[in-house]
Amino acid sequence: MTEIALYGADIVGQSLSLAGCTDSSGRMVVDLLREVNVEGIDPGLLKNSGSLRFSVPEENAIIKRITINPENSIDGARRAEFEFATTLLDDMAGFYTETHSLNGGCNFMVFGYHRHLIDKQAEFFESRLLKPIGFSLRSWSLASGYLNYCRREGGEMLLLLDLSQSGVSYCFIKDTQPVLVGYISGTLPTNGDDKNILNSFLSDLKATVQYQMSLLFKAGYSTPLSLIVASGLMSGAELNGEIEERMKIRTIAPSVRTELFADEIADKAGKYLVSLGLTVIDR
Repeated sequence: MTEIALYGADIVGQSLSLAGCTDSSGRMVVDLLREVNVEGIDPGLLKNSGSLRFSVPEENAIIKRITINPENSIDGARRAEFEFATTLLDDMAGFYTETHSLNGGCNFMVFGYHRHLIDKQAEFFESRLLKPIGFSLRSWSLASGYLNYCRREGGEMLLLLDLSQSGVSYCFIKDTQPVLVGYISGTLPTNGDDKNILNSFLSDLKATVQYQMSLLFKAGYSTPLSLIVASGLMSGAELNGEIEERMKIRTIAPSVRTELFADEIADKAGKYLVSLGLTVIDR
């Protein structure tokens, strides 16, 4: 049987997080989770026959929530892209776009990516690892990683966080549908002694979550937030506890479906949800 390899690559700062899935017997298994320095990438790290997708930071994307009049919803995705185009200052030809229906009806999220930035990233990965077959927003990949590789916990509305040293990507999930994504820039504490950094981070997080929940309420989502799932290379029990205490909302690590992973890497899978989400081709 021909071996199939799928890879997800996520760069934050100088850190590259890689996830890899291999199917050689009719069952896809995650057998690679690794963090390397961007400057020290080994060209032989991945198999030449695999397929690679990479993440795009939220600060390199234009993110819009668009509601379409029900009378114009027959081709809602195309209409949403048109509405998105009218908000741009530059020519639409200079962008890649990605459109997601939020409820199968009139509400959409549209992501716009500057072509020159995406093409530059693609050239980097082709020169160091593999020629990419696609890309996705970090926070959208975070949701994909959670929904495909973790057991669902909590109530109807939960918040996913990916904690990195340079900031936080986040995604609100209603049932099994991402409904709002974003990013909080700033430094996260590297140890318990960084009280000023910790307090600043927690204040920014709380203010952002309260604001975004108000936007969701205005959009018709009245379900309260019941759970925070914290992942990423900076996540851990101590920081999760600080988030829970400040937010007054239960905060946990992802409950990973270990049967999908090789035994030797399953225990660290919860820190790689973004790169894992990039291995999910059909969402």
